Amino acid sequence: MEGQVIENAVQETVQETVDKVNSNWDQIKAYFNGHIPDLISFGMKVVLSIVAFYVGTKLIKWLLKVAKSSMEKAGIDMGGCPVHLFFWKIFAVSDSDF
Repeated sequence: MEGQVIENAVQETVQETVDKVNSNWDQIKAYFNGHIPDLISFGMKVVLSIVAFYVGTKLIKWLLKVAKSSMEKAGIDMGGCPVHLFFWKIFAVSDSDF
């Protein structure tokens, strides 16, 4: 008799737990179903940001390469200064004039 009472209590507890999990799962599904357009929009922004970062990085590297090769052809002595620092100094000085 006592074993039957314990078994019934365990079954009730398990059933309550399963019901809670199902309830939480339904709430999660309802939340995501209501926000699918927002999630897609966010995902597109993330992908476009990564693409823009990649393209920008490649563009900057290409511009530095072109600038370096053109300065070498023109015979400009950089004095051991990397190209990007040279341009930084030029833009910093030109911005202060305005």
